[in-house]
Amino acid sequence: MNNLGKRLKERREQLKYSLKEVSVKTGITDSRLCRIENGQYPCQAGDLKQLGTLYNLPVISLFLDAGFLDKKDIEIYQHVFSDVSELDDEEREHIQWLISHLAKKKGTGK
Repeated sequence: MNNLGKRLKERREQLKYSLKEVSVKTGITDSRLCRIENGQYPCQAGDLKQLGTLYNLPVISLFLDAGFLDKKDIEIYQHVFSDVSELDDEEREHIQWLISHLAKKKGTGK
């Protein structure tokens, strides 16, 4: 069993969900869930997001455990947005507008 599978299984059991209950809530078959938990089947990103949401686990840490992200992938965002929680919604929207504006000027934005 890999670390991700073990973590998912422990959390499911902690929440007292059966494989069938998780299957019904997520649409992921119980047999695939069992194989994911036992490290016999890789967890796809979409499935991992659903499980993280259902289990109330941070999706970023699950993606790190699954190898979808590397710590280097998020370090720059952690640095740039380190105090974002201090801003209100209007201030965050303004910052997002500025980022989008600058990206468009560079020809990389949407």
